[in-house]
Amino acid sequence: MMNVRPVVIWIVCITISLSGCHTMRPVALSSGPPLSAKVAPGDRARVWLHDGRRLDLRVTAVEADALVSGEQRIPLGDIERIEIRDFSWTRTTLLLVGIGVTLFLISHINPYSL
Repeated sequence: MMNVRPVVIWIVCITISLSGCHTMRPVALSSGPPLSAKVAPGDRARVWLHDGRRLDLRVTAVEADALVSGEQRIPLGDIERIEIRDFSWTRTTLLLVGIGVTLFLISHINPYSL
């Protein structure tokens, strides 16, 4: 009969690891291509305003002079800094390899030999 415990451990570890696969990437506001080339509708963004507020939002549109999230329109002149949520292949790979090695070691330890 198959032991269900390792399968449950794998499922829990993979589920937890998926949240660690993302990173926040800063977006340069002053140089390079326009904001519409760096931020796209559907992106999750963290926006810091000059008045000290921080907004976590999903971008619905990028205009020449503003960032739009739903009914909220944020003029670019009010924005101090923007970070976009991005998928990190390096962090994901390292995390999955670490989980795999740990589970391999756990599944091969004989509790009666300790």
